[in-house]
Amino acid sequence: MPTTRHGAKLESQGHRISSLTPTLDHMYEKFKSGPKPASDFEKSVADFMDVLYCQIKELKNEHAQLRDEMLFRNRDVTDSVEELHLSVVKTEQYSRRDTITVVGLEKPETETETNLSQRVAETLINSGVQVTPDDFSVLHRNGRDNRTVRGKTIPPSITIPITEHSSCGRKVAYFGAKGYNYGNVNHPPKDYPNCEVMNQILHKMRDVDPNFNKDDFSCLVTLYPDGRATIPAHSDDENQIHPDSKIWTLSFGATRVIEFVRRTGVLQEFRVPLHNGQLFSMTAKSQSDWSHELLYEPNLPDPRVSFTFRHIVDPPAKSPAPPMLTSAPKPGRKQKILFLTDSVLYSTPEFLFDRVPNHRCIKKRNYYFADVPKFEPDFINSQIVLLSLGINDLSTCSPGRPQKSGEELAAWVSHHLNSYCKKYRNTVFLVNSILHTRHSWLNSEIDTYNQVMYLFAQSIPNLQFVDSHTAITRHGIARRIDFVLDRYDGRGTHLTLDAKKIVARELVAACQSHASSSKSQMMKMYYRNT
Repeated sequence: MPTTRHGAKLESQGHRISSLTPTLDHMYEKFKSGPKPASDFEKSVADFMDVLYCQIKELKNEHAQLRDEMLFRNRDVTDSVEELHLSVVKTEQYSRRDTITVVGLEKPETETETNLSQRVAETLINSGVQVTPDDFSVLHRNGRDNRTVRGKTIPPSITIPITEHSSCGRKVAYFGAKGYNYGNVNHPPKDYPNCEVMNQILHKMRDVDPNFNKDDFSCLVTLYPDGRATIPAHSDDENQIHPDSKIWTLSFGATRVIEFVRRTGVLQEFRVPLHNGQLFSMTAKSQSDWSHELLYEPNLPDPRVSFTFRHIVDPPAKSPAPPMLTSAPKPGRKQKILFLTDSVLYSTPEFLFDRVPNHRCIKKRNYYFADVPKFEPDFINSQIVLLSLGINDLSTCSPGRPQKSGEELAAWVSHHLNSYCKKYRNTVFLVNSILHTRHSWLNSEIDTYNQVMYLFAQSIPNLQFVDSHTAITRHGIARRIDFVLDRYDGRGTHLTLDAKKIVARELVAACQSHASSSKSQMMKMYYRNT
């Protein structure tokens, strides 16, 4: 609850009402079960008790609605601040890199990020810019449809944050008893050089870290000729690095700045200058939460050399997948509702699903349908899996994620859901409709996807299509033009508070309708017969 004076007053008032209501219910039941009033005075008292009881009940319901609205608004504000931080970080990243815009490159019917990178690289090379496809950190078209200018058809432009120093600006050498692989780079084992400089460094490292030895620790030596040489944001989260070890970096030469950005939770970032002769360390466990990069400093002419030491272990062998558990949950334990949603509904409070008897909701952020398979291990322990996403699959074309049409997305989703529904027969899958945006071309694809998914869900007993879009259009809010809000980057949609409340009610009602055991028995009989 908010810490303001009004919020504190509302909370204390709600506490008094909540503590009073059970006692009032008990007194009211005893009063109604007692002898019937005989005199006019007793009838008046009975009528007064009825009115008082109803008013207190209404007051409690109003307080619950106010609490829900305040939580909705607080989470909306938190999400908006987080998105603002992300947009600022994204703007800073683009501003400190060289950006090239390619116009006029024809767009084929089927275009992947790989062949687009190759075509852009060839175009730039022919124009005198020496690049390779690996130099592109982000690459996508700035629109979907062609434009007509003075009778000429112009395809969507392509903006590429490109750093000419990304692949050829730095030079590396690797030493260690075990190989080390990251991204598309493979370093084979190589003996440490027997030279005075390296021997002095290894001697100092043994003084700093008692566990340090040449057999376990590798060394990556990197030369940065000037400030234009850098490393983009990344994390040293390879499974070859010992999870309880430290990653050591020893710097010589020019002072460079390393920036850390938190990848999980509330967005945080800070910068650390690496001076000449300074030893810097990071824990291996921190790499799952933080990314780091060496900042681009085009006006710095001096070189820098870094020695990075990592404790390398043999990667764990892949173990066979454990057998699927089919046992029912223990008596008295609440069953799980797995809620996978993108940013459109991520501010929906989980406690709203407490209205589903004997269930608890676990919400996880997921932006693309292609990422749903990574949550599959959670399906077996969930009675209901609620999927509310898809707008990013239709509206964006980011690296490795080609833009899909409504028909293509529906075909992909239906294929995988059909497999999941047969594999997890005791789990109900609820697929929320994609909501309209302010873009007519995108709404056409959304309608195609919704229609196909609605028809597909009719044939599978443990799959339901939740038509939240129709619920909004039937509501009075649909006559207002402001219930859909565009994202700051124009590549998605957000909803107003009133629209979110309508969608939330639809999702909770759908979960309530599938929470009974009779539905599971019907599914078992269906699959047994088929």
